[in-house]
Amino acid sequence: MNKKNKKILLGMFYTFFVCGFIALMLGAILPSLMEAYELDYDIAGLFFSANSVGSLLASFVVGFFAPKLGLKKTIIIFSPLVFLAYIGVATTNIVFLLIPLFVFVGLGLGCVNNINNFILSGLAENKPEYISLSHMFFAIGAFVSPFLASLIMASGFGFKNIIYIGIILAISMVLIYFVLPVGDFSAKVNKVERNTAEKPFYKHVNFYLAGFLLFFYLGMEMGISGFLVAYLTDYLSLDFDFATRQLSFLWLMIILGRLLTAYLSSKIKKTTILLISTLGAIATFVGFLLVSNPATITLIVLAFGLFISSIFPMTIASVSGILKQSSSAMGAFLAIVGLGGIFVPMIIGFLAHRFTIMTGMRSVIVSVVLMVLCAILLKVSVITNINSKHLHNSSQRKKYP
Repeated sequence: MNKKNKKILLGMFYTFFVCGFIALMLGAILPSLMEAYELDYDIAGLFFSANSVGSLLASFVVGFFAPKLGLKKTIIIFSPLVFLAYIGVATTNIVFLLIPLFVFVGLGLGCVNNINNFILSGLAENKPEYISLSHMFFAIGAFVSPFLASLIMASGFGFKNIIYIGIILAISMVLIYFVLPVGDFSAKVNKVERNTAEKPFYKHVNFYLAGFLLFFYLGMEMGISGFLVAYLTDYLSLDFDFATRQLSFLWLMIILGRLLTAYLSSKIKKTTILLISTLGAIATFVGFLLVSNPATITLIVLAFGLFISSIFPMTIASVSGILKQSSSAMGAFLAIVGLGGIFVPMIIGFLAHRFTIMTGMRSVIVSVVLMVLCAILLKVSVITNINSKHLHNSSQRKKYP
């Protein structure tokens, strides 16, 4: 890798770190935000759904503007939405302005993630460890955010100080894009490499199984990350410092789990890892809802983070051949996945408002069960496809000895 590409790669790592920090910031400050604005859980759930709506819109925005303006201009135009929206969150006294503001946060972060992933795919060549490292930096940011929130709140400072740190990081991210030489990748935006003999992506059963698996996964992840602190403080009456540490522990295990997954994926079939992970996720999440002892909660959160760490990368890897067919395949796939992040947090917030936060968290079990079902069906489908290919090859050899 030449010097220019190394500079771009380091920039990608930093901006992924910032994205991870800001993505978890809302969940870390949610109880304080609810108290300051006197919000109910249903409104709080809308914040996460609004964020996901913005992320979903980002796929269409990047798809429209990047071919016309280039990657650099597109990301410089849309990445400032993150810090501008959070300036609005920190300064407004109008509750319902928060919803469009969080849409803009999601749109800004979504554009950054989409363009970063495109650039990384060009940098990685045959070295997937670069992509794994970028997700590591996102997870590190996600770990630091609630941990720092805990320290700031424990020191007697208000939750807006955490937002100010996020704003500073988001501004630095925009400045990074000004100096990164990413213009060379713009010429590749419209290029699509696809074998015309291949079956189109929308005719693959595995495309839908993997898409809906991540639909339920993203809903589960956003729901738990978003409401974990509120559940521990409001329902179990545990202190804020302990609750935010659990969110950090969750992402710490996701970091370590993804390192372990990178090692295991070369020795164990991807769909097997995926099935074990989803089964472990449902067992640990049900256990989490049944306990109230702080030490036991911490152990279960650590185990849960370890199990869910491999779900996203292994699902993507299991259908990578389908997703690489065309840009429309990835766009349609991300649209399916993104909807999970919209509906599940909204449902949790609604149920928590109507009943209790425990009822809202219990509703996540439905997503986890359906996620396991998709993993089982994906495993069966992959095995069936492999066997049918072997039978086809065997019949061809007999036909043409």
